[in-house]
Amino acid sequence: MAKEVHPDWNIKFLILEPAATKTEFAKGSMVIAANHPAYTDPSSPTRQLEKYLADGESQKYWADPALVAKALFEVVGRKDMPLRLVTGADGYALVKDIEDGRIKEMERWKDLTQSCSSADQATKVSFLQEKTT
Repeated sequence: MAKEVHPDWNIKFLILEPAATKTEFAKGSMVIAANHPAYTDPSSPTRQLEKYLADGESQKYWADPALVAKALFEVVGRKDMPLRLVTGADGYALVKDIEDGRIKEMERWKDLTQSCSSADQATKVSFLQEKTT
């Protein structure tokens, strides 16, 4: 939606991407469905995530919700407010790793990707590109 709203309307969007945060999520409000047989291997990502969420030792290091709220209030309304705000050192590391991997993958397949249209096409969608302030 952020790309669909006229800038003159001064409507801003913020997607909060919190990482592990000390909330009730892992303490009882989270419901884990019965495992499908294909996902019972303890080394599968799903089982590893469940183990991490249930680990009291890991939870000691999760973000303080008051600090997450403080960060949110700090950026809301700013002229340079980001579209996405990642919170927590773990969130930063995870998202950065994902984005770095995505760039590497794009570069690996750049020639094939660009062979699907004229290079001039990239200039036709410049209005969709992120603008930095």
